[in-house]
Amino acid sequence: MKKLSFVILMALLSIGSVSAQHRNKKNPEGKVKAMVSQLGLSAEVAEKVKAIMASQAPKAEALKQSLKTATDKKSVRKEMKALNDETNTQLQGVLTADQFAKYQELRKKEMMPKKDGDKKPKNEDNE
Repeated sequence: MKKLSFVILMALLSIGSVSAQHRNKKNPEGKVKAMVSQLGLSAEVAEKVKAIMASQAPKAEALKQSLKTATDKKSVRKEMKALNDETNTQLQGVLTADQFAKYQELRKKEMMPKKDGDKKPKNEDNE
């Protein structure tokens, strides 16, 4: 019985840990933490990246909220792309060429649509 309780406890802790990691990538500090580990950023560069991300986060959040209610979603998406381009330009000034290339590659993977196995199958009942 003790073993079963322990296994259940460990499973629950693992699930919480995984979901916390996913949530952390949404906030600026979480993004910087991920970048430090993935790109091998120094403390100095990490602080600069953190400042960039922190300054862009409120703008990005405002655009995401306006996208939900906007009638002209195309113009909001243009603004989002412009903000993303601005962020990339600032990051290019801080990261090395290799770090920036790896960052771009990781972002591309992040933005890829989910694999077919993750989607619900379409049929007459749930189209």
